[in-house]
Amino acid sequence: MTKKEAVLKYFSAMDIDMLELVLDDDKTYQGATKEIFLQKLDQVFNLFKKENDTQLAVHRGSCHSEFCIKNATGYSFVGNHTNNYISFVFEENAADFTDIHFCTEFELDDKAVDTNWFFSLEISTDETADFIPDIDFLLLVQKAKTACEELLTQKQVYLNLEDCEYWQNKYHALNEEIAMEYNVLDYNSFTEFDDLYGIVNGIVSNASFAKDIESIKNEYYTFNPIDEPFLLDWLVRYEQRYNEFDLQDYNYLDTIFYNNGEAYLKTDNHPAIYFTASPFENLSWFKKTYVTHYMRMLEKYNTLDIEERNRGRDPFSEYYINPDSLKYHLDMTYKYGIQLKLKFEN
Repeated sequence: MTKKEAVLKYFSAMDIDMLELVLDDDKTYQGATKEIFLQKLDQVFNLFKKENDTQLAVHRGSCHSEFCIKNATGYSFVGNHTNNYISFVFEENAADFTDIHFCTEFELDDKAVDTNWFFSLEISTDETADFIPDIDFLLLVQKAKTACEELLTQKQVYLNLEDCEYWQNKYHALNEEIAMEYNVLDYNSFTEFDDLYGIVNGIVSNASFAKDIESIKNEYYTFNPIDEPFLLDWLVRYEQRYNEFDLQDYNYLDTIFYNNGEAYLKTDNHPAIYFTASPFENLSWFKKTYVTHYMRMLEKYNTLDIEERNRGRDPFSEYYINPDSLKYHLDMTYKYGIQLKLKFEN
């Protein structure tokens, strides 16, 4: 078995230990040292394995990006269970592969190969072999590390709203400084801090949103929701607030965890962070009550077929009409006459 055949064999087997042996220490791969490249590759292999792929089929192809080496050849590695895949260009000489790098615009020679979702392997600027950090960069990295350590004091962290507000205020200036000096997406050194700041900032913002919903909730209990004209009027007047409410962002409201008898919610974006549930009771109510009523009324008074609704969702299209707006459909039908329509217009 040649060295190149061995590399492909161990890629296919997702065997990081053997790739550690056959790849050269003195080469860079995708601009990174062998150690960094294999760490990233192992993360990709774990994504395959998590979906029950046990072997990757090897399929030859080439890169067709105008920014890449023209017609550079390489291989796609396709999971034997999911058909998920990742593609690499393999630069080579007669005896060995001289470089390996992830490719986003790879086309297989065999067009009949079935593929599904693709995985990527990214090397950040500060992970490249030739990156030399200056003192300002190192100081910011240390500040970011300190901020993370201050928040993540244990394997599972239980935060109240005051904890989140304090940490957010304390490190707001650092977040601004990092964002001004660096594109955090290109620097792995700031990833953890950027993720944590985004989570904490979201918790604080969502708690503020929850407080605003209190008056909407109180108004709901002043009428009988069976009385549709009042229900529709209430739904339409707070439609803008509903538009600000992203259901995906609030999936964490569905599951409550308890610690020492106190209720906590858990963000989907970090395995260790739990935050007290009490400030978010109004959000949970909004999701269960307002959103349920809204979707039911939207279905009832929908005036468009599926094709019209899909076409109308494109904001750049001449057909854009915001078809997911309850107000739009009620304005189209005048179901409840002039009195209700005047309420909408006011």
